[in-house]
Amino acid sequence: MKAHQKVASPVYVVSGSEGASGEGLARSLLAQFVGGEVPLILVPFVREPEQVQEVIRQAEETRGIVLHTLVDANLRHILVRLAWEQNVLSVDLAG
Repeated sequence: MKAHQKVASPVYVVSGSEGASGEGLARSLLAQFVGGEVPLILVPFVREPEQVQEVIRQAEETRGIVLHTLVDANLRHILVRLAWEQNVLSVDLAG
């Protein structure tokens, strides 16, 4: 990498299952942008609040974005709340 190149902030894809849907959608979205690689970090099988806390902590430290497909309403609520509190952009891909 050249000294003047900027490293892109990572995109975390958080899922309560394998994460294939979220990863596929994230890759499709990122393909629309030319230039530079964006690190895509898959975080599958998120089933505990502590896992959500950890991914939000990592996203905050790396100035990352969190895309999620969490079906569990409680975990989804925790993720959205923590992301908002830590000024981390989060996007619910599952609606």
